[in-house]
Amino acid sequence: MNEQVIEKEIQDKGLTAPRLTPADIEAALRARNTPCFLVA
Repeated sequence: MNEQVIEKEIQDKGLTAPRLTPADIEAALRARNTPCFLVA
């Protein structure tokens, strides 16, 4: 199943609650600035 099929099923069932999409998750991860320290 791909994302378009899943989205169509959700819409066909009339589910309207807010939900996270893969794009929302990717945007949140890109916006997060997490420092990374290398220890040698």
